[in-house]
This record gives sequence, C-alpha cells and structure tokens, in this order.
Amino acid sequence: MKKALLRHILTPAIITILMLSCSGNSRYRALLDRADSLMAEHPDSAYALLASIDSADMSLQRKAVRMRYELQRAEAQNKLYTPFTTDSVLRRVVGYYDRHGSANQRLKARYILGCAYRDLHEAPIALLTWEEAIVAADTTAADCDFATLSRVYGQMAAIYMRQHLPEKQLEALMAFSKCALLNGDTLNYLRGLLQCNSAYYTLGDTAAIFTNSEEIHKQYLSLGMIQEAAKVYPTPIHVAVENGQFDRGRTMMDEYERSSGLFDEYGNIKEPSRVQYYYYKGLYYLGVQQTDSAEIQFRKLLPDSLHIIDACRGLLNLYQAKHNADSVYKYGRYYEEALSRHAETLNGEAVIQAEALYDYQRNERIARIQRQKLNNIYWMCAIAGLLFTAISGFTYYRYRIRKRLKEQEISILIKSVNQSENEKSQLEEDLVILSENLKASEDSRRLLTKKQAELKSVTAKLKEYEIRTKQEQASTMAGVLMDTEILKVFRTISAPRHQHEGSHLNIIPARIPSDEEWEILFATVRQYLPSFFAFVESALSRHTQEFKVALLTRLDFSNKELAALLDTSTSRISTVKEIINKKLFGKKGTKSLIFNLKHFDGLTT
Repeated sequence: MKKALLRHILTPAIITILMLSCSGNSRYRALLDRADSLMAEHPDSAYALLASIDSADMSLQRKAVRMRYELQRAEAQNKLYTPFTTDSVLRRVVGYYDRHGSANQRLKARYILGCAYRDLHEAPIALLTWEEAIVAADTTAADCDFATLSRVYGQMAAIYMRQHLPEKQLEALMAFSKCALLNGDTLNYLRGLLQCNSAYYTLGDTAAIFTNSEEIHKQYLSLGMIQEAAKVYPTPIHVAVENGQFDRGRTMMDEYERSSGLFDEYGNIKEPSRVQYYYYKGLYYLGVQQTDSAEIQFRKLLPDSLHIIDACRGLLNLYQAKHNADSVYKYGRYYEEALSRHAETLNGEAVIQAEALYDYQRNERIARIQRQKLNNIYWMCAIAGLLFTAISGFTYYRYRIRKRLKEQEISILIKSVNQSENEKSQLEEDLVILSENLKASEDSRRLLTKKQAELKSVTAKLKEYEIRTKQEQASTMAGVLMDTEILKVFRTISAPRHQHEGSHLNIIPARIPSDEEWEILFATVRQYLPSFFAFVESALSRHTQEFKVALLTRLDFSNKELAALLDTSTSRISTVKEIINKKLFGKKGTKSLIFNLKHFDGLTT
C-alpha cells in the first residue's frame, strides 16, 4: 500500500521535473540561436542577450548548452575588443568540443582560446593554439567555416608583423586572403592582399609591391569601387619616388589625389592618419627639381609630431640641393634631435610591445610555483625513479624469458613438422604397396582404409603445425618491429612535445615525416612482416594515403597521430580507413579494420 502511494506521488513529480528541464533547455537553445544570428553584424546586441541569461539557471542546463553559451559569450567579447583575463573556462570549452564537437566547433573554440592567450600576452602559446585550430578545420567539407579560419590567419599575421617576421607575416596574409575568397568575402580577400605590401616592403621586394598593387587596383575597378582602387597607391608611390621612377609615381599620385576621396578642394589631406603622403609628394618634387613645391610639402609635416622626422629629413635634403649652408645646419640639428627623441620612443614602444607579446611577470610566477612543486615532489620522483628502474629490469627479464620460451615453442613445432613429414612419406609408400595388393587380400583392404585415415590425420596435423609456426613467427617479428628505431621516431614526431630548459617550457610541434623516413619505415615493415607488406602493397598503391594509413594502423597509431603524420584531419583518416577495409577485406566501416589487419596471418590469397 505504501509503495503504491509513493509511486502515485513521485511519478508525477519526476515527470514534471523532466518536462521543466526539457523546456528550459529548449528555451536556452532558442536564446543561443538568436545570439548566434546577431553575432556577425551586431556583436554588442548578442553579448547583451547572453549577459541577460541568469548564470544560476544556466548552471542547471545540460553540458552541451552550457559549453555553447560559454563559447558564444567569449566570441562576442572578442568581437567587442574586450580583453580576456583568464583562459580557464575556454580550456574546458575546447576540451568538450574535442570530444563532442564538429570540425567547425573545434576550429572556433581554439580560435577564441588563442585570442585569450593573445590578451594574456602569451604570443607563442597563442600561435600554437591557432596552429591547432588550423589542423582542426576540415577544409574539404562543404560547410567549412572559412570565415573563422581567415580570422585565425589574420591574428597570426598581426603577431608575426609585431615580431618582425615578414616571411611568416606574408604566408599568413596569403592564407587569410585565400580563406576570405573561399568564404565569398571579396573585400577582405583584397584587403589581405593589400596588407602584403607591408611585408614586401620589409623584404625589399619592390617589384612585388607594384605587381600586387596593380592587380588589386584592377579588381577594385571591376567591382566599381573607384575610391578603394585609388587608395592602393601610397606604398607604390613611396617606392617609385625612392627609386627615381618619377613618371610612374606622378601617374599614381594624380589618380590617388583625384579619385580616393581623401583630399579637400585645396588638395589637403582630410584624414590625419594619411599625412605621410606629403613626404612622398615632397620627394617627388625634389626629384624633378621643383624645390619650392617640395618645400611646401615638407613644411606641412612640421606641426605633426609623428612625422617631424620625415619633415626634417626632407628639408635637410632640400637645402643640401640648394647649397644653403645655414639651413642645412639648422635642419640637420633638428633632424638629429628628432631622431634622438624617436629612438627614445622606439625603446619605450619596444618594451610595451614586448609586454604585449609576453607577460614576463606572469611567466615568472608560473615558474616560481613550478619550482615549489618540484621541491615538494623531489623525494617522490627519486622513489619513482627507483621503482621505474626495478620495474623496467623485471619487465626486461620477463621479456627475455617469454622470448626464449617462444623460440623453444617454435623449435618444437618445427621438429613436429619434420616428423610429420617423415610419417607422411612413409604412409604414402605403404599406400602404394597396399594399393597394388588390394585385390589379393581382404586384410590388405582394411589395412589400406586404416592407413588412409592415418594419412588424412597426419596431413591435417601438419597443416595445423605450419599455420601455427607462421603465426608464431609473425607475432615474434611484429613484437621486434615495435622496438625498432624508426617506429620510435614516428611515435616522437606524431604529437607535440614539451621540453624544459631551465624555467622555460619549449613546445616542439608535431611534424610530418620526410621521404627518407617513409622509405626506412617501408623497408623495416617489409623486413619484419613480409607477407603482410606484400598483401597490402598488392591492393593499395604505394606512397598513397591509403597505403601509409594501413601500415601505421597495423602498428597501433591513433587517428590523431595519423592526422599529424599525414598533415590532414582526423575525419579524413576515418574516411581513408573505410576505403582500406573495403579494398583489403571487403568490409564496411572501420570497426573491424584493426582486427583484420592484426589477424592477417600471411596465408590469405
């Protein structure tokens, strides 16, 4: 009676709780969908909507809803240029989407985490995280998030520029433009290409600046964007007048002043950020011997503290051309003073820039905590080392014993095979004799039947011994193969490693093997597993992804390690495994592939 009463009371209550939970999840999913639709054009509205959600209520929702909420909130914060102060929540988000997310979700989570490391002044870790984001992206998928992928490359280019790495900056900008184009974003594609001029100038590649600028100019014109087309010219104008190409510079200057929309009716620049053009124009006039016009342009820069060096340098060159000794002395002194102030400013900016890239105090605190932890576990490490040595010795001893027993077992099998072969030969001779005398004696017929049965039994036993011998030999060779140096190399390079140098932590990234390393691996597998290698090579073309994945899967490499070694995604590895299982064994899916590869005994035809 009591149980029935409790059942009548508790059942409706449980159903009510479940309905409220489901309705709550549904309501929050709708809010998150709304915030996602606002994110691109109105991130402030998206952030306000997400901030309006009660944190206590959100903590009661399913983990999938909570992780999506945290990722969207961080994305809105990043779009609003609000600096991150911690990476703890985003690391949990990345961990969740690594297990449960799509390629696009893993890409976005790592992109935002990299932005957090950027704001925490940990540029190396930010770059490493963005590299992981690039690996996580599935660029072969029809729904690949190329917009986020282009932002990843844009952030990397900005850090490479501050670190004065023009080659890496140029590489990242090219990838940024490519992804923008794949996303259908033509304007960002052209802006990325235009930013390459900065890297080209640092590298001294003036030809690339002209070629790049003219191509971008043509594409803007084809889109009907006349002003944007004219705005590509400041850098090539500077390069042209510096190299004495005054006619070329004059042509570009005319279009820049006429069509860019940056000049007022009197020919003055309306945007203060672009006044350095006066210096380029002054150099042009100086180069064509119009010194009065050059002086007007240089003097326009004198009130501007940011460009006073250009003004003094231009006036100094001008008065040297005029052979005006007093003015040369005057502006030479001004130029030296401006350079001195600029050097002091650069030193200060260098410190600020270094702090923007690396938070030395934070790293020092981390190192101090790490030292304390090391001191606390010193004796534990010593004991663990002794235990490891003892266990290693015991393991090696057991390995030697097992190896010796296996060799003895193989030897016994070989002797049994030889003995069975001798018995088979003797029985075959007896059968021949008995067959000849079959008609002469009924006893001989019965004996013949008995001998035939014995021959059949011995033949079956011989075949069993042969199969067991090959299996034992294959198992032994596979075990030895796992301890070869080339397998150790492949294990080492298939995943990032952490290396301590004093108090610093160096991260050695994964890399793809060289052609020579692949050839050594092929030769080693052929040596130790010849039947298996020949079987795979007969069905799969050598040096293809399928061939390499089949060999490495047989050697116990995970999908993540395979993706790193073959420079592709884990989803691509799964697809390749399906193809291999179908081609080699006629099976669908990937679940049976490892079993099929490991239980191949070299007898399959």
